[in-house]
Amino acid sequence: MNALAGLARPISGLSLASACLLVMGGCGSTPPPATDAPQPTIVAVPAEETGELVATAPAAPEPQGAPTGYVELEVGGVIAAPGGHAVVLVHDKREIVLPIFIGGTEALSINLRHNKRRYARPLTHDLLDTIMEKLGGELVHIQIDAIRDETYVGAIFVRQGSEIIEVDARPSDAIALAIGNRVPIYVAEDVLKKAGVKKDDLMPGRPGLVPDPGPQPI
Repeated sequence: MNALAGLARPISGLSLASACLLVMGGCGSTPPPATDAPQPTIVAVPAEETGELVATAPAAPEPQGAPTGYVELEVGGVIAAPGGHAVVLVHDKREIVLPIFIGGTEALSINLRHNKRRYARPLTHDLLDTIMEKLGGELVHIQIDAIRDETYVGAIFVRQGSEIIEVDARPSDAIALAIGNRVPIYVAEDVLKKAGVKKDDLMPGRPGLVPDPGPQPI
């Protein structure tokens, strides 16, 4: 399979993300099976003034590195690809990289965030960041889980109170959010085996990287 032919799936909503979906727009895709969120236990703590015991749910546990069968990758850049662009995920100790074909809007957003630049007015992923924050959510990490029908399948993981919520997402959107929130990008080893290519074959000397466009009017 041509690694650049994989188109990322659109996001489908769950609880916290429903407001985000109004911004992004869904296309009715079926989300991958969600992993069970950690179930909080109820802990009794003394009230400060009365000394009485009150029940409180602990915060969701902090993630402990990449899940089993996954590897953490980083964004190496955005490159020109047939018909558009691809974001390239890299590992500093591996010669295999993962190119993911993306649209022009996502390429611009990822490239701006990767170069720590932004428009004067919020783009779509900036708006999603704000929505998550206003709703009390915090992005924990993102995953690229599988390739189905030549389509990459991914998810974002959002902490809200004592829960961590998994939300189906296109990898292009998930990657843009991961860069902006400085959270890990975890990719299934099976995806790397199927779609990974040698770094020297795709990025010899890193040519074709899209230059930082700088702030532009919209």
